[in-house]
Formats: sequence, structure tokens, C-alpha cells
Amino acid sequence: MKAWIRLLPFWLLLSGCAALQPPEPPRVSIQQVRWAPLEGSPRFEFALEVLNPNGRELALDGVVYTLFIDDVELLQGATSQLPVIAAYSSEVITLSASPNLINGLRLLGRLAMAQRQSVPYRLEARIDPAGWLPAQTVVESGDLPLLSNPAKE
Repeated sequence: MKAWIRLLPFWLLLSGCAALQPPEPPRVSIQQVRWAPLEGSPRFEFALEVLNPNGRELALDGVVYTLFIDDVELLQGATSQLPVIAAYSSEVITLSASPNLINGLRLLGRLAMAQRQSVPYRLEARIDPAGWLPAQTVVESGDLPLLSNPAKE
């Protein structure tokens, strides 16, 4: 019995250290990218799903995002207007941005000179959790099909 009592402080110390494990970072996936024409200027909307795999709520400080088409930075934006994500749940965050007109013209010139069936895109989003958790960057890439020109066929 006395041996058990002597080991009790070590057991308490070990169980306390286990409770201090850092939380898992949030998991992020891109759900949708769509054109959202509004009055005044064209806009794009991005839907990101943020999953909180931890047993406590997750507050987010901000998100910074950039869309590249054919390696040209077309859209960039940031927001700090983000929901708190409950423990063991997920939220879809909708972000929007207007295109960079100068880079858009540069991209149009590139696309007009190239004869391709598709163009590569890359969306990068960096999510900053509140507190001491590190920022997480998610990158999604692929190819966007281009409309064929019937005059050339």
C-alpha cells in the first residue's frame, strides 16, 4: 500500500502532462469557387470548410487567400470576420474578392496568345487560429477548361 502512495505523485504528474498536449490544427478543405457578379465590380466567392478536431471551441483570427490562374495572381483578399467553431464540428466560411485588373489584363493577353484546352489554377488560403496554434495553409489546384474558339475550328 505504501508503494502505491509513493507512486501517486508521479502518476498525477504524468496525467497532468498528458492534458497539456497541444490541440490538433484545424483541417481545411475548399468546397466551392464560384463567380459572383455584383453591382459595380465582378467578384469571386470561395467556400472553405474548417473542421475543428478538438474538444474545445476554435476561434480564428483571420484568413488570407490568393487565386492564381496560369501562375498570374488574379485575386487576393483577407478577412477577420470569422465564426467560432464549436468542438468536434465544422463550419463553412464564405470569402469573396475582386480581381486585380492589371494582372487580369496580363492574363487575358497570355491566354489570347496561347492555344490551350485548359489553364492551370491554384488557390492558397492561410488560416490563422487565435492563440498560439500555428497558421495552416491549404492549397488546391487543378485545370480550368477554356472555351474553344469556333472561328479557329
